Amino acid sequence: MIDDRFKALKNTGRLPSPRGIYLEVARLVDAEETSSLDLARVLQADPALSARLLKMTSMAMRAGRRPIVSIPDAILVLGFAQIKRLVLALTLMQASEQRVPGFDYASFWTTSLLTALAVQELVQILGQAPADEIFVLGLLARIGHLSLASAYPEEFAQILQDAPTPVDELWLKAQELERFALDEDEVTGLLLEDWGFPAVYVEAAFFQSNAKAVPRGEWPRSLRIAHMLSLGRSLAQQCLLQTQDDDGQREHLLREAAHLGIDVATMETIAQSLLMAWPEWRGLLGEAAPLRRQVRLRQAADTEPGCGIGDAVHGLHVAWAGRVEAVPEALLSLGKQGHAFWPVSIDGFLHWPGRDQVDLLVLDWEAIAELWERLLPRFNGRRELGPYLLLVAPELPPEVESRLFETVVDARELPPLTDQKLRPHLHAAARRRALRQEQAGRWQRLRQFAGTLVEVNRDLRQAALTDPLTALRNRRYVTERLAQEWAAAQRHGKTLAVLLLDLDNFKQINDELGHHSGDAVLRQLAATLQAHARMQDVLCRVGGDEFLVICPETTLDGARTMAERIRQALLELRVPGAESADGLSLSIGIATNGAEVDSPEALLQAADRALYRAKSHGRNRVEVYQGGTGGVGSG
Repeated sequence: MIDDRFKALKNTGRLPSPRGIYLEVARLVDAEETSSLDLARVLQADPALSARLLKMTSMAMRAGRRPIVSIPDAILVLGFAQIKRLVLALTLMQASEQRVPGFDYASFWTTSLLTALAVQELVQILGQAPADEIFVLGLLARIGHLSLASAYPEEFAQILQDAPTPVDELWLKAQELERFALDEDEVTGLLLEDWGFPAVYVEAAFFQSNAKAVPRGEWPRSLRIAHMLSLGRSLAQQCLLQTQDDDGQREHLLREAAHLGIDVATMETIAQSLLMAWPEWRGLLGEAAPLRRQVRLRQAADTEPGCGIGDAVHGLHVAWAGRVEAVPEALLSLGKQGHAFWPVSIDGFLHWPGRDQVDLLVLDWEAIAELWERLLPRFNGRRELGPYLLLVAPELPPEVESRLFETVVDARELPPLTDQKLRPHLHAAARRRALRQEQAGRWQRLRQFAGTLVEVNRDLRQAALTDPLTALRNRRYVTERLAQEWAAAQRHGKTLAVLLLDLDNFKQINDELGHHSGDAVLRQLAATLQAHARMQDVLCRVGGDEFLVICPETTLDGARTMAERIRQALLELRVPGAESADGLSLSIGIATNGAEVDSPEALLQAADRALYRAKSHGRNRVEVYQGGTGGVGSG
């Protein structure tokens, strides 16, 4: 029924429609034989569009980073699909459709641009999406509102005339449903789907006004993004000069922020940064609404408390599987810290009904040294959804350690297990438990909304392939995806590049500042990769401080350019809690497919050799594998 109504809406012929150069860009992007040069040539044929596109590209990649100064550079950094979406947004913003009486176009596009910039700031805090993708989504998040006004100008003009002051969005959506059988969020989602946006963004648009109906613990990624869109729009509206000082609106905004774990001071900081930089950004708009000089939110009363990332670790279920007489003192004292602890024998654990409730399993190597190979199949193989498994063992033969880490073990500590050694693993187990709880909520929510077991299994599989700390893909995902990209590159005669990245001196950060600082550094690196990667690039965390970027259809020069950008960007970051002014640094190894690199495994090995060379030549550099035993440095 919704599809039928949407077809009727499109048949009016009055929807905001991207025309002209966008249609040519879309044709080129969809054609398999199109090269970056072909696309750049078409875009550069329109100097005015090129200038606006470069400005928007730099904004989409987030302010504070080196600006992109050429169209080929923009295509290299963002990729074809994202360039297409930016051109779509630009042509819609510049369209001169027939005006609807009473519709404030200046406020609409000003709010849309501010929303895009606000959600971009939010995603730096909360993750969930690359900065450039969330920027375009925020910009078009209310395109359904403009579409309904354009398709039914007389009826919409009457709605605006009858609207209360200030306009109540719930009232407005109710009027849209009554008169047009679709509301603006539904139209936005349908248009984004029609324009080829990923399903997660389409769903976020559908639910951006109704995301609060789902309990917080059950939010999948799409609903988290929906909440960010809603919060970004509320903050954007507070920036408008014409917005009345309404305590109710401010309280609503701060409740939304609290649901996402963001405090008042952070929201005011974001608002102030938007206002300060607005003179530079407003040039993208033909007309813009005036803004306030300052946004004050602290006078709003009684906001709900946020749920910050630093909540205490408590109430874990911990088990020791091994020699009962050899239980470490660090585990025996867990009860005093609010945890539940059970010492069981190996055989007792395997037959223990409560083992599925364990959050942290500490495995005694001395108890399993003779039978570990027979035990492996008995443990839960879905590591990310099972308990965190810590092995207490002396140095092991490399082949044994490799097998254990590939199958069930998450970490190893040398005996004796002390409180200091145990603490970071308790935090890791708490993160794993939170992920399991989130997946349990997601299961329930997907069964409720989708009603099919197929979708649930797909979602759980995605969670099992995701690193919970950084939200990037994990090592398990790499093997399957790299094989797919390799096959595609071979079939079409394209270049495939990989970047293997390793943080310099990461162990020193963990040892001197603690694992909280180490985790923060890993999240900073993940955010840097997301900010510099294109849509088609695949980002993975493959080890403790080791990351992999798979770059389809990327030449050696293109991969080296990306690697240098990432390395330079990381130098500008600082280690949280460190007194030193020194920045973070990366060693990066690059490899591409070719004569000597004739399989996905060989590609990874080549990148690893280049990374080893970068480390051995002083770190903080990029090395390229060029056959044989070495590479050429560029760092």
